[in-house]
Amino acid sequence: MLPFEPARAILPWHLNESDVHDNMNIFQVTGLTPDGRYFVKPCPAKRGDFLEFLAEMALL
Repeated sequence: MLPFEPARAILPWHLNESDVHDNMNIFQVTGLTPDGRYFVKPCPAKRGDFLEFLAEMALL
């Protein structure tokens, strides 16, 4: 059985599925209500909104 897709890409570096961090959903609004229920709200981003990142170290 093959590992899930991101883990397959890191096999040449002898890493495995536990080395792959969760993704970051910047424009997705989710959370839990006070009673513990999961919710998703519409994205507040508008056309043209963006984020700029500065890479301060090399990443795989």
